Amino acid sequence: RGYRNHTAHFDLSVRRQVLDMPDPLFASGGIALFFVGRGGGGHVASAVALRDCLLEGCDASGGKKHEPWAHEIEILDIAEVMAVATGNIGEPDGNNVYNYCLRNGWYNAATSLSAIGCALTGLLRTTIHGQFCRVFRQKRPLMVISFVPFLNKAIRDALMEVSPSCTFITVVTDFESSPTHPWVEAIDGGEANHLYVAGTPELVAELEAAGYGDRMLRTSGMVVHPNFYRAARERGGACIAQPCDGIVTKGIDIDPDDHQPSTGRSAAVGVRHFQVGESASRPIALVYFGGEPPTKRAEDIAVHFLNSFPAWTVAVLCGRNEELFSRLILRRDAEPLMDRCVPYGFLRPEALAAALAAASLILGKPGPGAVSEAAVCGVPFVCESCGTTMPQEEPVLRWLERTGKGVVVGSLVDLPRDLLRRVGDCGRVTPVALDACAGRLAPGTQGAPNVAVFEVAEFVRVCAAKAAPSHGG
Repeated sequence: RGYRNHTAHFDLSVRRQVLDMPDPLFASGGIALFFVGRGGGGHVASAVALRDCLLEGCDASGGKKHEPWAHEIEILDIAEVMAVATGNIGEPDGNNVYNYCLRNGWYNAATSLSAIGCALTGLLRTTIHGQFCRVFRQKRPLMVISFVPFLNKAIRDALMEVSPSCTFITVVTDFESSPTHPWVEAIDGGEANHLYVAGTPELVAELEAAGYGDRMLRTSGMVVHPNFYRAARERGGACIAQPCDGIVTKGIDIDPDDHQPSTGRSAAVGVRHFQVGESASRPIALVYFGGEPPTKRAEDIAVHFLNSFPAWTVAVLCGRNEELFSRLILRRDAEPLMDRCVPYGFLRPEALAAALAAASLILGKPGPGAVSEAAVCGVPFVCESCGTTMPQEEPVLRWLERTGKGVVVGSLVDLPRDLLRRVGDCGRVTPVALDACAGRLAPGTQGAPNVAVFEVAEFVRVCAAKAAPSHGG
């Protein structure tokens, strides 16, 4: 009931925010272009979440259905546009190098690459502008939605030249803008149809200070795939681990078809190492570093936790890291300790959501998307604050400590003895608990449940509905 109340509230809130925005003219095309980057994986995850929410027509209650989305959605990799602009077609791009750094745990190097990317955007401004113009002339989009930082001005300027009436929306996938992930563009007269989606009070304040007060949608958090809300409702009765006997847990129960081993091994191998449910009597710690986990670091964290907490099972989400997946399988077959370690390859959103919702705690890198997914599922997130914390993740650490949705430690391979007590103090937040204040709090209010993906989907539907009647699209 609480989700339904909040759904009605944010439907009205979104529409009011749209009405308060300056009236744009709309483009004539029928396609929505989503621009993403493959560095890390959070940008793609947010774009897929919004796309699926639009196509499903679902809302936070899981019951109400919207009219079917009538427009084509195309997700474009920003690296492909950049490759044409720089003449590096077919060559490894910045995202490949960035992800290589992540897999090796070289986070400072990855941060430096982001800074280099910002600089290249300025140096290649004219070439990049021309390539975006070619894309927009070919696609003739109804609207453009960006999930990437530091290229939004280039996208905006190209749209102003090719299709000045096209609505441009930037969905910020970080908690705040930062020097290596700059999201907020200066007001320069070309922002007439540029709208922002802001999921934190800090970001809202920054956009207001920059002059976008009437050009943003204030949401209740980061965009998270609808499957995480389904998983949270289904498993809302599970409890987090407490430092005492009688722990109530649930095993990860996922259809093997949803498991895509990142190695080329047979399906039988993937399914064999997929059955966390066999250890359903044990609490589950999930090692989750997004789509590109660091090989040695993730392995060391799993081994340390297994040694420190012999009553636990550790599930490791290997994402696209084939080396990590293979190493854990070999160690599981050779070492008795690793019998309680279960590696997974790349998981689609439904399987990933089920895995997070079944965990008692999550150990990992404080990416804005990963932490938001855990929060929706009501599972405490344990992460470290150290010299390798990336600039865009520092606000996430502050948010975890402020909201009590997780525990920040000095090192994930030297966990404090009172970790389980501190995790227990977080409390498992169920959908029922979240719903208690849903009808009273506006989106973005501290304590309101995060239903941002449904708010953004409604926002996009309103924009599309205003566009279509004028141009038959």
